[in-house]
Amino acid sequence: MRRAEIWLIDIPDRGGHEQRGTRPALILAAHTQHMVTIIPFTSQQRAARFPHTLLINATKANGLDSPSILLIYQLGGIDKRRLFHKLGTLEKVTMSAVEGGLKKYLHLS
Repeated sequence: MRRAEIWLIDIPDRGGHEQRGTRPALILAAHTQHMVTIIPFTSQQRAARFPHTLLINATKANGLDSPSILLIYQLGGIDKRRLFHKLGTLEKVTMSAVEGGLKKYLHLS
């Protein structure tokens, strides 16, 4: 698992408003042997109305099957055992847009 890869994952139901279920997620970092930092996607286009989201169009390289919304505000850690398989990798220009969105979300710029 490497930065910029998109994996199909299973996010458990935590009883709140967090994303849950089987869905694509962007890998930001694999810090430990057991955990990775991810940003989940949703196929619900109406989610783009929320701040700190980014539309990612489906490409052969990224492995998404439809335009999807990256939910930057749902950044979090997850156990590697919840990752099923790699779908693809974000293109460099798209990953740069994600990094810009993260900086804005985290007030780093």
